[in-house]
Amino acid sequence: MVIDATRSSLRDMFYDTFGRDNMCLLWHVKELLKDLPVQHILDVGAGMRVSKNICFPKSIETALIVDPDSQMLGAFIEEYHDDRIETLEGNIEAADFGDRSFDLVYLILSLLWVDDPLAVLRKVASQSPTYIVISNPELSSEQIRASSSCFPELKNEFMKTVKTYSARMLDIDAIMESCDYYPLSIFYSPSWYPTPEHAVRTVLYTKEKPDRMPYDQAKYIIQVNGKCNFNCPACYVLKTGDDMDPAVFRKHIETVQKDEMISLRGGEPTLTENLIEDFIHPALQKGIHVVLESNGTFIGSPLYQEYLAVLTGKNAEVRISLDRQHLDPFPERIRRTRIGWISQFIDDAKQRNISFGLFALGMCREQVIQFLKEYAVESWLNYIRPITKYSNITKLPINGKFVEVDGTIHDHITGIGWEGEPDEESIGE
Repeated sequence: MVIDATRSSLRDMFYDTFGRDNMCLLWHVKELLKDLPVQHILDVGAGMRVSKNICFPKSIETALIVDPDSQMLGAFIEEYHDDRIETLEGNIEAADFGDRSFDLVYLILSLLWVDDPLAVLRKVASQSPTYIVISNPELSSEQIRASSSCFPELKNEFMKTVKTYSARMLDIDAIMESCDYYPLSIFYSPSWYPTPEHAVRTVLYTKEKPDRMPYDQAKYIIQVNGKCNFNCPACYVLKTGDDMDPAVFRKHIETVQKDEMISLRGGEPTLTENLIEDFIHPALQKGIHVVLESNGTFIGSPLYQEYLAVLTGKNAEVRISLDRQHLDPFPERIRRTRIGWISQFIDDAKQRNISFGLFALGMCREQVIQFLKEYAVESWLNYIRPITKYSNITKLPINGKFVEVDGTIHDHITGIGWEGEPDEESIGE
């Protein structure tokens, strides 16, 4: 990337405006860093100097910033007197890091400004950092034109820069996967400067491949109800209290062949009246592979033995949520109860040949290990599978169809609209 005065001025103006008006994304970055075991950072591009206090928390020991613009690097050092920070002038593609290693690499809107984004992504991945954070704008042609009005003196240069980047049509997830990195958390900022129609997609990549079994393999992901006995913070489910009509369910599984997969979810699917008799049993009788996605509270219900009986030795799998979002918010007595239930289910499932997994939303291996250690269940580590966390669940890609409670079919996850707080009254000892 060749930095001339015009391009440098535009970039500086862009980042300065971005830093003032996009705290949503900066706090997303802070959330991504939360509890990550990160000490050494590589920041590609000095434009995020406005967010240094968020992107470089006290736990960071060293931060290397690489940028071809000496003035931007100088401004960063002048603004922040921080002995942890080093700078390296030059293009990232040609940077020589010697024997240095990094826990985390930032690419926050910096792909807009490099000559060869693909080469940059591969260069970064070749350093084998534990984590890579990439923020990228998602723009239509109309939005590009609208954005240019915010940089009237450099309108042509801005249009050229963004159009050039957009024309490459990079599939960043595919590129990262080719380098053995996978999305663990995906945040969508609702807007970025200059107009609210714009969006920024921020992804935390790790080398841990998330479990996508029902999303990639299920013919139908079926929302059998709109109710739950957990009121987890930031839950996306529209809590209507409705159950799916069993006749609607039977109509949909008429098109499902033997050994094809369906996934039953809610809300909490096991709160559906007659779930075993009207939903699970008919599907299993047809030879359908049934996936039950649950918070696990059915283990403490009077119907628990019936669930064990219908699932024993069958073409089915139970997927139980086990992560901080589904456990930490509750009082200690409920956390203890849930851990006891899951422990009982693990023993029963192993004895009865019931396939199961415990699924952690947006948690890396190090976070899972610490989490299990706190609850004295380290032996569960082999049962844990990571799932990608989406701030906008409608963006979660599925290969099949999503069936809402009323039977409406969608090509994406829906049933959105409710948030709550942990509900301890509905869960007994």
